[in-house]
Amino acid sequence: MVTRIVLVLLVVLLVLGGIGETFSSIGNHLTQIEQVIRWAVEDDSWLNATTEQELQAYFLRTFTSDMTNELTEATWMHFENPTAFMHQAKVVKTKTMVLSQTAYTIASLELYNVSENQPQLEAMGTGLFHLTSKSGRWKIHKMEFDWEYIK
Repeated sequence: MVTRIVLVLLVVLLVLGGIGETFSSIGNHLTQIEQVIRWAVEDDSWLNATTEQELQAYFLRTFTSDMTNELTEATWMHFENPTAFMHQAKVVKTKTMVLSQTAYTIASLELYNVSENQPQLEAMGTGLFHLTSKSGRWKIHKMEFDWEYIK
């Protein structure tokens, strides 16, 4: 239910266009939030972790403690049962609504298959991010993705 309410608010934000940008006092927050989103979606240096603790330390830079624990547990399975990781995601556009120490971002995303020399667009999607700010640092508290694969 909360996700639907947030999604409705973000759709209104997109329809009205640029509401976040009209509040110049939060411009710095918007920049920080977009950087956190891009790091979470685009950075794949987590693949270089050699221990579960390294992986957890990597995630703690971007995600809240609860989210870090979930991601570390799920992702560490990737290291225990390795598969070929042949995809790279890209943030195309973001729209953010900031409410005090909480932010909601909807992001347009692209997913590329990079197994060939020339990356191929494989899917387009939407990411919904709920962020919180503590001590001036934004971190992702929850995130959801919806992908539409290209045939």
